[in-house]
Amino acid sequence: MIGTVVGVAVLGVVSRELDYSVFVMFFFGASEVSTISTILKTKCR
Repeated sequence: MIGTVVGVAVLGVVSRELDYSVFVMFFFGASEVSTISTILKTKCR
């Protein structure tokens, strides 16, 4: 949960600094989903 909050804060700064906000959001979202699925798989085992 804390990591997500930090990630969103970093994302906000990055999207202000750069004009790649859509690309960054997509990249962050994809990495977030893969991280969550990895955690869920680990917990299921």
